[in-house]
Order: sequence, then C-alpha cells, then structure tokens
Amino acid sequence: MAEGEQAKGPSARRRRRRRRRRGSGAATAAVATVAAAAPAPTVTPSVETSGPAAPTAPAAEAAVAQPLRQDLGARLRTGILAFLSRHPETQVGTLLDHLRQTFLRFDRAEEAVALEVLHELVTANIVMPGIDRAHLGWPWLRVTQYGRQVIRQGKPLPFDPDQYLAAAQPRLAVIPPLALEVLREAVATYHRGYIRSSALLLGTASEVLIMQLIDAFVAGRPARDRQRLEALMADKSIYARYRLFREELDAVRGTLPLTDAVSKDIEAIIDLIFNAVRLTRNEAGHPSGTPLNPILVATTLQAFPEYADRIAQLATALQTPPAAKPAPPRARRRRSRRSPQG
Repeated sequence: MAEGEQAKGPSARRRRRRRRRRGSGAATAAVATVAAAAPAPTVTPSVETSGPAAPTAPAAEAAVAQPLRQDLGARLRTGILAFLSRHPETQVGTLLDHLRQTFLRFDRAEEAVALEVLHELVTANIVMPGIDRAHLGWPWLRVTQYGRQVIRQGKPLPFDPDQYLAAAQPRLAVIPPLALEVLREAVATYHRGYIRSSALLLGTASEVLIMQLIDAFVAGRPARDRQRLEALMADKSIYARYRLFREELDAVRGTLPLTDAVSKDIEAIIDLIFNAVRLTRNEAGHPSGTPLNPILVATTLQAFPEYADRIAQLATALQTPPAAKPAPPRARRRRSRRSPQG
C-alpha cells in the first residue's frame, strides 16, 4: 500500500504542476486581453496655476533690449545725419569708420543697427545709392535734394520717427489714445514715402481731437443749451460741426474761464492747423492729378504736437461749466408810514 502510494506520488505531483501551469497561462492571457482593451494612460504635464507664469529668459531679455535698441538707433541716426550734412557724397565704409571713431562701443551689433538706419534713410528718400555714372549703386551714397532740405531743418522731423515722437511726447501725453495711434501710423507712412496715406491719417487724427474738443464744449454747457447743440450737430460733417462750435464759442467766450493765451491760440493755432490739415486731407482723398507736396505734409506733421496740446488745454477749460452767477438780492419793500388817525 505504501509502495503504491509512493508509485502514484510522482505522477500525481506532475499532474498538479501541469494544472497549475495551465491556470497561470490562462490568467496571464486574461490580463493581457484586459490591458489591450483598456485605453492607454494619458500623461498630463504638471502646470502651476497659482499665478502667471514668469517670462522665459529670452523673452525677458528681448523686452529689456528693445528700448535699448531704439535708443541706439536714435543716436546712430543723429550721428549719420550729422556726418552726411558735412559729407553729402561718401561711401558706406567711410561712414561706418566715422561712427566707429565717434562711439565708445561700435561692434558688430552696433554696425548692424547703423546699416538698418541707413536703409531707412534710403527708403525715406533722404539718401540714395550711387553718386554718378562712375560710382553707381552701393556702397556709394549721396544725399538727395529732398534730403538736403530735410537736414537743413535741424529739428526732429517726421522722416525720423523715433526722434519726432520722443520730442512730441510731452505734448501728446494728454491726447486720446486713438489720436496718438493714428498719428504714429501717419509718421510711419510718411517715413516710408507714402505721402497721401500720411495726409489721410493725419486728417483722421485731427478729427479725433476736434471731436474731443466739441464734446468737451457741449458737456460744459447748461442742460438746455446742451440739448440744443446736440440736436444742431447731429448728422453733420466734421467741418459743419466745427463751424457751429466756433459760432457758439464766440457767443459765450466772455463768460468762460479762458486764459488770454488759450483764447488767442484758438485763431492763431487751432483754426489755422485744423483747416490746413483738412484741406491737405481732402486733396489726398480726392486727387486732382497734382502730387502732394511732401514738405507741406511734413510741415503739418511738425506743427501737429503743438496743435494737439492747445486743443487739450482748451478742452479742459471748456469742460468746466461756468460758475452760476448769484441772483441779485431782492429789494426790500419799505413800508410806508401812515399818520395816525385821530
């Protein structure tokens, strides 16, 4: 008996091992089937949501470098124009050598900015490549006739956007953002030689300022006058509104808190520049075949900052309603004395 059990023992153990192996394989196959049917896990990167992300190092460096580059461009432009005023015919290499001797630092980066400034002057018709038949094209440079006129002005002109806007900034600080944005585009288009586009944009900026002025005047009037003026000016052109405004202003000017300087500037500056800009814009928008004079457009651009400043001062003064005059005291009626009746 014991021997039979011993004989059966190894075979029974082998059968049990085979059953365990088959069970293990089936379980493995079932797990594989479930894993294949299940969707793959999604890996989500961790995101900090506690506050705005800090700018990357390249972005931060670019934000700091942009104003520095603009300042460098303005200084290089001044140096280039000063050299060209003395040497209207020259070579690019000679100009770069002069800048290298003038600036304390003038490496490859500064040279690249100088070449960009020079390219801007070429596209603005201040400088042209070439001198004569024997010296055609780059690297020879010659100041154009128009460039000579511009350089002789000796002031930041619209052909030089950076210096023009920098010089005008104190006067433009109080004008509406839309007017400032359109003025920037007018300067940029003039700088690129698009004279008609610049005149049209300048007219748009002027209209924004004039509408601000008229609105300030209407807002400062008494309620009854305000309603009348709003009805009169409804659906009118900008020129018709301005004429109505001037008529109404002249009628009440003596009652308004206007200084002598602001009051005189209305005719001397505001009326004059408004009409000059309007006529130039009309000529640009309805061309007669005669090209616009770039010097005339440059002159209106040059006068525009003062024009905007005077309008802002006048609008501030007009927006304050006039102080109401106190009513005269009522005369006290004196009682007549009657003689007592006896």
